[in-house]
Amino acid sequence: MKEIHRQRMMEQSKREEYELAKMSAIEHTKRRKLQEIASKEAERLKQEQQKSKWMTFNASYYGPDCDGCSGVSAAGVDVRKSIYYDEYRIIAADTNIVPLWTIVEIQPPNETFQAIVLDTGGAIKGYKLDILVSSEAESYRIGRHDVKLRMIGKYE
Repeated sequence: MKEIHRQRMMEQSKREEYELAKMSAIEHTKRRKLQEIASKEAERLKQEQQKSKWMTFNASYYGPDCDGCSGVSAAGVDVRKSIYYDEYRIIAADTNIVPLWTIVEIQPPNETFQAIVLDTGGAIKGYKLDILVSSEAESYRIGRHDVKLRMIGKYE
């Protein structure tokens, strides 16, 4: 009788150990998933902060008729007929800083507008922008100046 009781107690103990191990594995999985969610949320918040961060760029202007220009942007958009893509002004930027198809807000000295990065430009390196205007003559008239830029998001 004592042997049967001892055997039942051992079986009960093994079942309890198994249940504890199973619960521990479930808790570990839950913790890992919560950490993944927290990490993704932290990355999303970081991207949101980056989007709203204003940066200073030196802006120049270019026309679709510029010397050496094909009239087709690096993104494959024909810029000879309009300085807009949908409702966004077309700009060229260094894609290491602002990737193609990024929507940005730009504050030049006398206005604020939204633009889309569709071009790269041969001399556009670092914190420089090239803003598309109707002609190369207009670009010379406007000249260069610093602007504020902040990323808004990707074009969809």
